[in-house]
Amino acid sequence: MTTIPVIALETIQASLTEADILDAVKGALMAQARGDVNSPPPGMLQLDNPDGECHIKYGHLKGSDTFVIKIACGFYENPKMGLSASSGMMVVFDAKTGVPVCILDDKGWLTNARTAAAGALAAQAGAPPSVDRVGIIGTGEQAALQAKWTCKLLGIKSVTVYGRTASHVKDYVERMAQDGFSVTIAPDIATLMKSCNLVITTTPSNAALIMADDVRPGTHIVAMGTDNPGKQELDAALFPR
Repeated sequence: MTTIPVIALETIQASLTEADILDAVKGALMAQARGDVNSPPPGMLQLDNPDGECHIKYGHLKGSDTFVIKIACGFYENPKMGLSASSGMMVVFDAKTGVPVCILDDKGWLTNARTAAAGALAAQAGAPPSVDRVGIIGTGEQAALQAKWTCKLLGIKSVTVYGRTASHVKDYVERMAQDGFSVTIAPDIATLMKSCNLVITTTPSNAALIMADDVRPGTHIVAMGTDNPGKQELDAALFPR
């Protein structure tokens, strides 16, 4: 029996730069827009105790020799146990035979980097002409990655953050400060929206967080957390605008 090669996280990280990931994600988004990607709707397994979810996603770029199935998990109580909230792996298959080629044991790192890159590219594409800070709603892993990748693309170092839990906000500010970012804490989302014209949401919320009346004209919002039915971060009244 043939053993399927397993590519370790360390090997994956050593093989990719942020520029590589940004280029790959940008290329994938453009291919998707052209209709060159076969990517069915994702599967999602919701777990209630503890709060967790497992996403199964798949894709094939037309003409590619391989296709990929990804398993990505998010368990939101993990940080209390010193574990990452996200984990997962990817399986690469031969597109002509369906035979597994290798397993990418990325432990969720590729998913996190992909998501950060997609958010940063979306922020860059729609950013107002003058942006001096990024507003971040949420304090988890993606809240930090979205801020870092977006700020790097835009050439800024200032962030305003809102989070529901004071201890999580404090930890977020400390983590970002270690990487040289200046972080201002907003007491509520309405206040954050008054000071930021580029805002990224990174929560698993199932109810609107940003209300239409709080959004100034010209504000660009990247809603990254709403990734499956039942989640909501934006007031529905925003969409007609």
